[in-house]
Amino acid sequence: MIDRCLVVLTASLCSLPLLSSAEQVLQNPGFESGSSQWYSIEVETSEVYAGAQSGRIDQLYFWRTISQTVDCEAGQIMSFGGYLKSEAIVVGAGGLRVTFYDSSDQAISSVGAGEVSGDQDWTLLQESIVIPSGTEYASFQLFVGKGTSSYGSVYFDDLYCDLFEHKAVIVNSNGGFENGYSGWYQGHASLDSNAFEGSSASALQHGSWWKQSWYEFDCDPALEYAVSFAAASDNTTSEGVFQIRYYDAADTEIANDHLLGLTGSNDYAIYFADGIQPPVGAESARFYFAAAHPGSGTTYLDDVVITTDAVDSGFASPSLIDQALTSLTPDPGMEAACRIGMAMCMQRRLWSRPAHRPCALTASISF
Repeated sequence: MIDRCLVVLTASLCSLPLLSSAEQVLQNPGFESGSSQWYSIEVETSEVYAGAQSGRIDQLYFWRTISQTVDCEAGQIMSFGGYLKSEAIVVGAGGLRVTFYDSSDQAISSVGAGEVSGDQDWTLLQESIVIPSGTEYASFQLFVGKGTSSYGSVYFDDLYCDLFEHKAVIVNSNGGFENGYSGWYQGHASLDSNAFEGSSASALQHGSWWKQSWYEFDCDPALEYAVSFAAASDNTTSEGVFQIRYYDAADTEIANDHLLGLTGSNDYAIYFADGIQPPVGAESARFYFAAAHPGSGTTYLDDVVITTDAVDSGFASPSLIDQALTSLTPDPGMEAACRIGMAMCMQRRLWSRPAHRPCALTASISF
């Protein structure tokens, strides 16, 4: 099965891996329980990626889709994918996609994770998205396009659909810079139209000296925090830095948590970290955005969301995510989705988070 504890990041990510807790919401994702939860799929034992069984859809003269309903909410981050293998698919293709539905069972949007065709060996397809506003549930779909004069097969195995959730209380405001730098220390940053969502993002031009900007907020060592943000870089020769820095009552920095470093050119992606615990003695914290020196190029920041527990609920052990969470075009936008999601969450009890699973590679936030 897919090891969620092994981090797969692009070579341009020079930081420690992000930390996160996630919930696998698919049932029978590896078909080890036969066709349970996957109506009309064929169970295969000779062509498998992992375990003893896989699922198979044979191509016919019409489009075929087999799906499973997934409970989810606007503002959550969904990361989904799996391994596919195609055999003799001459026309059409097989793939994975997720469609989001509202309370009236009307489709809001769909996003695909990719396709396989021809005779293609086991291939990992994966994608991530912020669940759009108005979503009541989603349909996780396995599909094979229609054939013509010849018909092949597509095999599916080790599927996953992970939901990453923010906490109950939003700490920050103006995370998308639509109100300029209201609430932020602007420092050396400037507004830029190269936004992940909306019309504005914050940009730092790399140069001969260290450049910085931050958002400061009160923190409590008795609570856990989570943060998500969209980041990109354009031909940077030094590191774009994303951290959380902690300060005592005298406004002296006592610790920091290095979330991410970007160099080179990177398209916008969503990054998410959970299980963040301020150190003893911390009274305030800063979401810190900087451009290391000397260097050139531009680093971008957008859609920052910082959340915490409503009360001390005990600390969850964080686990590593297995990929950078990438955005889609068009994207529903972090700000509106998270505001709706958090408003819904405030009317409920605290999110429940899964226990940490043992893994071969572990990491923890250091202070």
